[in-house]
Amino acid sequence: MVAKTSVACSALLTLAACNLPVSTRPYPVSASAAVERSDLEIPPDLEVRSANYSVTGLADVSGMNGSTSSSVQVRPLLTVYAVRRATGEQLLLIYDDLSQRKQPSRIVRLVAGPDSPKH
Repeated sequence: MVAKTSVACSALLTLAACNLPVSTRPYPVSASAAVERSDLEIPPDLEVRSANYSVTGLADVSGMNGSTSSSVQVRPLLTVYAVRRATGEQLLLIYDDLSQRKQPSRIVRLVAGPDSPKH
């Protein structure tokens, strides 16, 4: 009985999540709309090698007693690959919430790992 209930709940959650409209833009932009600009801070000793802009959808699904609710939050994400000029250190600077935050929310340092084991 528990297995049937579990399968039914999983199916219900899947159906609820699949029926959500997902937009890759936070709102419609008309041809006459002003260009949005953002100033982001990059440390002066870094040389930017590449950047990737994407929009990420974060889903929140909850349920209780047979009813479910869900919401999708759409957030822009900018990932910048940069190299420190003096040392050659490689970094990923991750910016989210571009309208509120000018500094990276996360900095990832890329380091060489040990050789992978041979199989």
